[in-house]
Amino acid sequence: MRCQTQRTISGAIDRLEICVIGCWTDGARSSLSSLDLGLRTLAGKQVNICQGGKDGPDFYDFAIQRKKLFRIHVYKCPVNKAALKIICFSDMTSKYGGRRSRLIVKTFLRKLGFDWRGESVSRLDICVDIDISFNQFRYWIEKKRFVCRARSNNFCEHETTLYFGIPKSIQARIYDKAEESGLDSPLTRIEFMLRRRWLRENGLNKFEDIDLVELWARLTTKWLRITKGRPDGKHYDQLKNWSVWEEIQRFDEFL
Repeated sequence: MRCQTQRTISGAIDRLEICVIGCWTDGARSSLSSLDLGLRTLAGKQVNICQGGKDGPDFYDFAIQRKKLFRIHVYKCPVNKAALKIICFSDMTSKYGGRRSRLIVKTFLRKLGFDWRGESVSRLDICVDIDISFNQFRYWIEKKRFVCRARSNNFCEHETTLYFGIPKSIQARIYDKAEESGLDSPLTRIEFMLRRRWLRENGLNKFEDIDLVELWARLTTKWLRITKGRPDGKHYDQLKNWSVWEEIQRFDEFL
């Protein structure tokens, strides 16, 4: 989605992961797990049945993946129970948004014989792109003109990326999207990667609980902001924001 401001700004969910509990109808899970690995047609969709593997601390039994849109990890569970992890990739969420992406996967699973009974968001990556050179952001950050709730030793800098926070809870990164995508015109991405621990601590368990506009305003106001002046350790709230950051804060057209 586009927001008409002084500059071109677009925003989207870059990745959405949902842990789901439920149950399979009689024979549905066994018929899936018995399918040969490779390309198959399930519920009217061309999908790949993939071998099981490791997902964080857990091992999943097998996976179902549809192109670069979504992936479903199916875990081993007691009889009449089921646990899945739904991963919606950026190709899906940038096109359909989070709510519709979730509904598409839920409908797909229902056709396979899965009864969706409960869920919790385990990861949410939300981002905004703005047509400004990454070096402008780097300039302000290297001048220490920013306020961040992450500990100072959790800030690090790479050639084309600035990181704030820790991956296990909440992490922000500002990076050169033009460099990554091979674009000739400047483009910088500001992205917040939110994990289950932070989401739970802030009462954001279900995706339906999340207002993306409100969340973005909160993250860019309370958690990280780039300021005109350098913080002196006492009066953070009194520092005015860099004008570009104010435009980023005001973005409100997420799908």
